[in-house]
Amino acid sequence: MNRIGHDEARAEHIDSFFEARIAIYRIVAIDVRSRREGRALRKVGFYDPIKNQTYLNVPVILYFLEKGAQPTGTVHDISKKAGVFMELRLNHQTK
Repeated sequence: MNRIGHDEARAEHIDSFFEARIAIYRIVAIDVRSRREGRALRKVGFYDPIKNQTYLNVPVILYFLEKGAQPTGTVHDISKKAGVFMELRLNHQTK
């Protein structure tokens, strides 16, 4: 992933953890300068592929995207399905 050139460089990615051998993924915002498994700046949602459930804290995700966060491919796809980018576009049109 490319680094963003300012001090508040952030990225969103999926951080996995396991419950009873079932994968559930936390979607977190991290600083791209930290290690991949580094400390998250903020947890912004989760994704359960088995139950096909997703929870996204859309206002927080929009905040990080407006600050220059670059979502990974998987997070981009999940966010796109949830309509996050439509809300981002609407926010830019109303400003």
